Amino acid sequence: NLMAGMDAIMSADENGVRRGVVAERTGIMTEENAKAARQAIEKSEDTILLASPEVVTTSGRQTRMSASQPVLVGGTNIDIGVSLGMIPNFLTNSSTFDLRFDAELTQLTGDVSQPDVEAVAITNQITLALGQTLFLEKEISGGWLPGMTNEPSGPRKLLIFVTPTVVDLRGNPINFLPLNQ
Repeated sequence: NLMAGMDAIMSADENGVRRGVVAERTGIMTEENAKAARQAIEKSEDTILLASPEVVTTSGRQTRMSASQPVLVGGTNIDIGVSLGMIPNFLTNSSTFDLRFDAELTQLTGDVSQPDVEAVAITNQITLALGQTLFLEKEISGGWLPGMTNEPSGPRKLLIFVTPTVVDLRGNPINFLPLNQ
């Protein structure tokens, strides 16, 4: 069994500068760096933690996590929020995770009284060793989520952290050693 956690965080651009290009970055963090990044983000006053779900699945099985709420737009209920889909494969001979994933933020845009919907997506495939965290960053502009008191004045960043872990049948993390050791 595999367990993955997702932290979806929106952060305002520290300079408040609008850029014409949507930036995207994918990286790998060590356990220590991921912990330090989370602590720094939690202390920041201009960030919003959208969700921090966990899921347990088996190797090779597609799974999806989401933190959203239905909003009536143009007479139709649309889920507004963030979601992450992935197919994790744990490779026992190298103790690595091969992750194929897609992350999506669906937000409201336009006039508050008659909003439109915009979806911002990231897709990629990456290999992580045990203890590593996948880091996704995508710059987004405009838009808002339900419950926000005002529309952001500048671009923001959607940050997603994913940390896969090998767990036993009860969901407890286990210390896995590769077969070639």
